[in-house]
Amino acid sequence: MNKGGIIMLVIAAIVFCGLGFVIGQLAKAASVPTPGGKDDPLVSKNYVDKLVAERTADLQNQLDELMAQFLAMGGSVDIPIDNSNDNNDTPAVVTPPPGPTYTSVKITTNGARVRSQPNTTSDVLITLNSGDVVDYLGEENDFYKIKLPDGREGYIATWLGTKQ
Repeated sequence: MNKGGIIMLVIAAIVFCGLGFVIGQLAKAASVPTPGGKDDPLVSKNYVDKLVAERTADLQNQLDELMAQFLAMGGSVDIPIDNSNDNNDTPAVVTPPPGPTYTSVKITTNGARVRSQPNTTSDVLITLNSGDVVDYLGEENDFYKIKLPDGREGYIATWLGTKQ
């Protein structure tokens, strides 16, 4: 190769290196988010913060409405609920209104078996008929615990009677 050919190779190598550098910089610039654009991490964080704040405010409004409805139904609040968003993770204790007090069970099926234990395999103490009423003592395992007229206690399946 002559001297002119070597110079041409060196110039070609410099041009190609320069061109490769420029193309690399353009590719790098295309992959970096535009400042202030939708892919900018700072903008994305602000957007998420805004959404979280809006959703939190919406949930707080819903909670306030539910509390107002709860109190209107006669409920009571043991601990005042703090709406100051102080990031206190301690939940408020709310006492629900007392439920109905049941004192008896009215049998709704003829041949309802009163059992010694709250299951369908224990001994049958007596059989009751539709319309019979017995004292209600509580519930266990889908059975009402009842007191019979003779003073004995037993269990009847919840689907055989209704609490009164």
